[in-house]
Amino acid sequence: MKYFLFTVSAIAMFFTLSSCGQAKTPVNCSKYKTGTFFYHFTMNEAEFHFTLKRNDSLQSETNEKSGKAVRFKVNWIDSCTYELRYLDGLEELPKETLDLKKKIVLQTSILGGTEKYYLFKTTSNSNSQVLSDTIWIKK
Repeated sequence: MKYFLFTVSAIAMFFTLSSCGQAKTPVNCSKYKTGTFFYHFTMNEAEFHFTLKRNDSLQSETNEKSGKAVRFKVNWIDSCTYELRYLDGLEELPKETLDLKKKIVLQTSILGGTEKYYLFKTTSNSNSQVLSDTIWIKK
C-alpha cells in the first residue's frame, strides 16, 4: 500500500491532457519551477501528505508521515509542462517493479495558479488515467 501511495503521488505530479498554450489566458509558470510545495489527498478515507522540493531538474517527494522520499528527474518540455522520471527511493521493491518504475514517464501540465497554489493535470505512459488536482506552495 505504501508503494502505491508513492505511485499515486508520482502520477499526481506527472500527467498531461492539455498544455498551458491552450489556456485562454497565458500562465506564468516560472514561479512553479523551483521551490517547496505540498500535496495532500485522501484515498479510502485515509489522508496523505507529501512535501515536494523541486529545482529545475530534480524533484523529491517525501511522505510526511513515514519520512520516505522518492526522487525524480524533471524535464521541462515547455514553460508549463514537465516530465518526471523515477530516479531512486524505492530500492526495497523487487527489481522487476523498479525496472517498471524506471520506464514510467509522468507528464504534468500546469493549468493555472496563484501565489498560494497551482492547478495541474498529470498523465502517464503506463495507463490512461488522468489526475487533476492542486499543489500548494510553501511560503
